Amino acid sequence: YLALRRANLSSPEVRLRLNPRDDFWIYAAYRPAWLASRSDRWPTAGVVDPTGNSGNFIGDQVEVRARWTVVPKQWKIEFGGALLFAGEFARTAPNSRGVDTTAFGYVQSVVNF
Repeated sequence: YLALRRANLSSPEVRLRLNPRDDFWIYAAYRPAWLASRSDRWPTAGVVDPTGNSGNFIGDQVEVRARWTVVPKQWKIEFGGALLFAGEFARTAPNSRGVDTTAFGYVQSVVNF
């Protein structure tokens, strides 16, 4: 997914991880993102505004993951997703797609034998 790969960005993150049981955890994170400079390129999306007129706020990302160990040392299931709520730059830069929200989800399973 890597929408907010760390290059030319200011992007602090707040994370929370909970382990309600030994075989289950939940992770949540919030991250706003700004270009380091108004004329920088958002490298993952390939979006740039050389004039700087589109601002520098890329947007807010919210991410959630959960993992369940179904059979200890043998089988794990993980699922998660992220939403990127577009900021001024992501919506209005000349070569942006003008999308307000981008969604990503996944499910994976690991089996050891």
